[in-house]
Amino acid sequence: LEIDMSDFKQRVQDEKDELDKKLGALLNFLSYEAHEINIDPHQLNLLQKQYYAMLHYSEILQERIECFE
Repeated sequence: LEIDMSDFKQRVQDEKDELDKKLGALLNFLSYEAHEINIDPHQLNLLQKQYYAMLHYSEILQERIECFE
C-alpha cells in the first residue's frame, strides 16, 4: 500500500487553515464584540476556554505539518 504523503500533508494543512480562520473570528469576537453585547460571564469563560483549546489544536497541527518537511 503506497500512500501519497503530499496529499496527506495537504489535508492537514487545509484543516489547520480552516481552524485558524475560525480561531481568528473567535478572537475578534472575544476582543471586540463580546463586551459590547454584555454576554453572560459563564458563556464568556467557555468561549475563552474554547479559544485556547482551538489554539492548542492549531499548534499541534503545525507540528504535524513540520514533520512532513
